[in-house]
Amino acid sequence: MINEPLYIHIIRDIQGKIVSGQYPSDTFIPSELELQDIYKVSRTTVRRAISELINAGYLTIIKGVGTKVMPSRLMTMPEELMSFTQLMLNQGVKPGTNILEITKEKATPDIQKALEYQGDLIKISRLRTADNTPISVNISYLPAELLQTNALEVIHTRDSLYEALEKDFMIKIATTEDTYSAISANASQAKQLSIRKGDPLLMIERTAFDKKNRPIEYSIIYLRADRYRHTITLRAK
Repeated sequence: MINEPLYIHIIRDIQGKIVSGQYPSDTFIPSELELQDIYKVSRTTVRRAISELINAGYLTIIKGVGTKVMPSRLMTMPEELMSFTQLMLNQGVKPGTNILEITKEKATPDIQKALEYQGDLIKISRLRTADNTPISVNISYLPAELLQTNALEVIHTRDSLYEALEKDFMIKIATTEDTYSAISANASQAKQLSIRKGDPLLMIERTAFDKKNRPIEYSIIYLRADRYRHTITLRAK
């Protein structure tokens, strides 16, 4: 583009190479000296372009190593209710599920209130991945009376819990109420998500309802903040 500042040209070029896969996620781009030679510019110009790309979430600096391409963030819109599996597929990412545990236990007062239910619960803990990278830990609680205990093994065969509920238990989730909080990862969460203790997480507390507005699932979802972005659109009346 005529009269375009040199650092803007560098930004556009590096962005294009990241999007096209020429600079894949979790790899390092050329060094500052190499970029100076590639674009025939000063170190100041290169550093300004890199700084802008870091601020935009495309790159990060690993001290003593180099400048690394950040994984793309997964995005959701609040008016869309879809499973994690469908969200990944819609963004061209391969979803994965590792079942951590399926147990039967008593409901705590908070869960009793959320589900309007005082009987036994089925607890399902799952690690969700995107392109084999850990993204979230999902802990779901469902009334045991809604599920056939001897049929719980089918959950191991489904990537999506909501798909299993609909196809194997004839329960369709229609709406959810989500509450978002920012927290720091504890040691267990950090190990499961391949991050450091204290790294930021987005915690979602969710109650899911069927078409009759019956509470079906209470869940807590711990999402890596560096891999997830949630966009909210507000409209004036």
